[in-house]
Amino acid sequence: MRVNRYLTEQEKQREMEMLEERCRWTLCGRSDGVDIEMIPFLWELNELDGVMSLQSCIGHEVEGEDGVVYYNDGYLWVKLSEKLARRFYQRAFKLARRKGVERVYTLYSNWGEEIVVVVFNRRMNDRVLDEVLSFFESLVLEGDDDKKDT
Repeated sequence: MRVNRYLTEQEKQREMEMLEERCRWTLCGRSDGVDIEMIPFLWELNELDGVMSLQSCIGHEVEGEDGVVYYNDGYLWVKLSEKLARRFYQRAFKLARRKGVERVYTLYSNWGEEIVVVVFNRRMNDRVLDEVLSFFESLVLEGDDDKKDT
């Protein structure tokens, strides 16, 4: 199967079907599904044109050997259409400065994909996920303004 650098409509449809299946696994109690807390966020995010989540983790509390509770950061891997990727490059620092976002970077895989990675503070889940969703919505809305001008 050929891998595209940017998200295509066919790939999004395929990934959405896989996400739906992984969500069903979660709701049936399987441990290899999607973190249940991420499901509403992922559905909203993936409804946006040109945006598709590939992997995610809400982050988890881990008790260390010393009895102290540590928090692993959450993360989100997103593939974008070429048009949105270009907008993302121009505005990535705005996402990185949002409250609760720890790091934002682009992963260039050896199989040919370009993936945006967002790492966020586990203890700020609801607020930071709203911030991330708002950012990606703004990228899509910026494109809607382009359509109005033509």
